Amino acid sequence: MINGLPPSPICNPGKAAIEAVMHTNYTNEIYFVADGKGGHLFSSSFKDHGKNIKKYRKALLGNNVIPSQ
Repeated sequence: MINGLPPSPICNPGKAAIEAVMHTNYTNEIYFVADGKGGHLFSSSFKDHGKNIKKYRKALLGNNVIPSQ
């Protein structure tokens, strides 16, 4: 045992994570950002990603959270 570390592995993926990697859905969406409501917004272009960032910041303002710049 090493002081400061847990007794078990730090990163031990479960069955669902392994299944997701083995049977992934292929898409053109390479950008993602939180939606401010517990989910995510995905996009395939940087331009659309920028729009999703604006949506995220707007959602944060609606939740009285000040987004960082």
